[in-house]
Amino acid sequence: MKVKGFTLFELLAASALSILMASFALPGFKHLKLSNAIDNEAFNLMSNIQTARKLAISDSKNIVLCGSSTKSECDSDWSSGYLLFADRNNNNSYEAEEDELINYHQITVPEFNIRWRSFRGNKPIRFLPMGITWHNNGTFVMCINQQPKYAKAIFLAKSGRAEMSRDDNHDGIDEGRDGKPIGCA
Repeated sequence: MKVKGFTLFELLAASALSILMASFALPGFKHLKLSNAIDNEAFNLMSNIQTARKLAISDSKNIVLCGSSTKSECDSDWSSGYLLFADRNNNNSYEAEEDELINYHQITVPEFNIRWRSFRGNKPIRFLPMGITWHNNGTFVMCINQQPKYAKAIFLAKSGRAEMSRDDNHDGIDEGRDGKPIGCA
């Protein structure tokens, strides 16, 4: 009668081979995880910008998008999260008893950074009932771990239209409107 099974040597050889293959695959998984995280946050912000413009037009209201480290007020910290609300008293500040909260997005990705640079500085973005912004053309730059290969940008025009950055030269790094790689500094 023949007994089926593995010898100790076969088990050790298979384990060593599995560990070796996993050590080659893990860096690729880390890159995929970071790349997906930046893409998800960029698409979420883009969706909120488009929602703000659409609601401003369809509801004939002033809609504000602002950085917020809490769910209760606007501040200049876009890296923690952001508020989207209908600003009923037109003061660019979220007041729970006065304004209508549309969305609060909290960013949970570690070492994620969003920088908003605009004509008006780091002020909240106001969408007027015609769909245009109140002089808020500018650029959102998003990075993880200050690594340019994970950088994304969203360009916001005064018309209220937003556009996502692309990797036009296929080098693995998105370029800005000037054709230069997006920087994280």
